[in-house]
Amino acid sequence: MMKRYVGEPPSRPIDDSDHRSILALLPEYVTLCILAQQIPPEWRGLEQHLLRCTACRSEADALMALLDASYTGAMPAVPAPAPPDLTFLDQHVTPQTQGIRRADDAGPSARIHSFQPIVIQFSTALLPRIRVQMAARTGGIHLRYAYEIPPTDDTSPTITVEVLVHDDQPTIGLVRVCVEHPERSPFDQAGSRVTLQVDDTRWSGVTDQNGVTAFHDIPLDQMEQWQITVAPQESSDADS
Repeated sequence: MMKRYVGEPPSRPIDDSDHRSILALLPEYVTLCILAQQIPPEWRGLEQHLLRCTACRSEADALMALLDASYTGAMPAVPAPAPPDLTFLDQHVTPQTQGIRRADDAGPSARIHSFQPIVIQFSTALLPRIRVQMAARTGGIHLRYAYEIPPTDDTSPTITVEVLVHDDQPTIGLVRVCVEHPERSPFDQAGSRVTLQVDDTRWSGVTDQNGVTAFHDIPLDQMEQWQITVAPQESSDADS
């Protein structure tokens, strides 16, 4: 006859009059039974409790059946979940993903949402309204004028015009124009053409990935005649 391995004694003292003490030790006791180990005499108090308490005995039987199925392999394994269906990502374009460039995109002109050119005409009445009264100074350069043109619909851009002036050169300034398209990523805003015209003089630039273009050393004595035009970059410009 094969000698059975003697199991471990209880990990804590057994109070055979306390149901909570018995239930806490049931997993240890049932494991010894499932492994067909010899039950040490220290478990006698728990066994006597199970003989007279039908509630604890029922818990022991249920745990015995569960562990037996687990040890013998009768309990079915949980099937691996099916891979998620992500085909909808190619079919639905969201505002967060529309502006992200793919490797097979035709180029910048293919990603720019078409919109009618927007013309901003400065005037003598406009200048006092957009003048910045107080601004923090950094290295002698401060913001003198700020003008924002809100979008007219869900697809039109937000345009911000800023004029910064250096204390040592108050008659010329840096003109910074930001064009933000709502349907594109914040880091894929490039491609809008911005033109600043004063009489017969014209400056032109294209916004970078942040939607910004800047004109340096612009005379400020004729600001009331400024005309700023924002338009999509033409295909010939995009390919150059």
